[in-house]
Amino acid sequence: MSERAQRLTREARSQIIRELPDAELEGYYFPTAEAATQAAIEIALQNPNRISAWFDIDDTSLNSEPWLRARLNQRILSVLTDFAPVTLTELLAHGGRYFQVPRYQQAASEMGLTFGALWQEVSLDAEAHASMLPFPQARELQQTFSEGGAAIAGYPTARPQDIIRLTAASLKHHHLAKAPVIDTQASSADPSHAKLAFFRERVLPYLPEDHQLYLVDDHASTAIAIKEALNGRVEVLVPIVARNRDRIDQLRHAGVTYGTLNELVAFIRQKYPKLNTASHE
Repeated sequence: MSERAQRLTREARSQIIRELPDAELEGYYFPTAEAATQAAIEIALQNPNRISAWFDIDDTSLNSEPWLRARLNQRILSVLTDFAPVTLTELLAHGGRYFQVPRYQQAASEMGLTFGALWQEVSLDAEAHASMLPFPQARELQQTFSEGGAAIAGYPTARPQDIIRLTAASLKHHHLAKAPVIDTQASSADPSHAKLAFFRERVLPYLPEDHQLYLVDDHASTAIAIKEALNGRVEVLVPIVARNRDRIDQLRHAGVTYGTLNELVAFIRQKYPKLNTASHE
């Protein structure tokens, strides 16, 4: 990140991201999930080394969890003034998923909402999304792939299409790799089925069988489902972050590669030396 970007206040950064014109989002933003998917496949096909990397957004590319939980707590407090904000510790005690926290469910009911409706408000909150910062190590991992000759093909995400443009603007502003942001039409409660279907039905049939895909995604269930179903055609790398650190034993048992983002950078360099010597522009 540039020194100027570091000096920006949250408010100024948010305003810049929200006001980025469409002309500056070329390569990141596409008006439909279908168009974004096709663009990502074309990026992968154009790579002579037949290697592509795909990056999740939330808690993989962008540090999302603190902002989403804070916004959810604030929304509830605007109605239920005696609500005690849910902490990270409480969230982890319920599997790291907002939908599984009983106090969130109860609060939504007291507000006269389903939790799904409450969560939709938060998941589309422009201010929260524009406030998020990237993980610097995510940029380093992207660079490690790119320098080794792999294409950064796309960002498959559980974020709905209504927030995709803002997501693209955030990635652009923070200098993350240019690639299509793709709504996989996933349930925020459990995106694993949609991510699996995305690769199995919408991506792999259009790539050569010897094309190796890497997905970087913090969601343990997604990683395990893809590991079990796709016979190694998509290798999932799971960055360990606050929200999934209680799933390490499950990842280890399933044989899924995991570690901090720094450890994943080292893993790629050591485990796949061909990536670091492959020809590239």
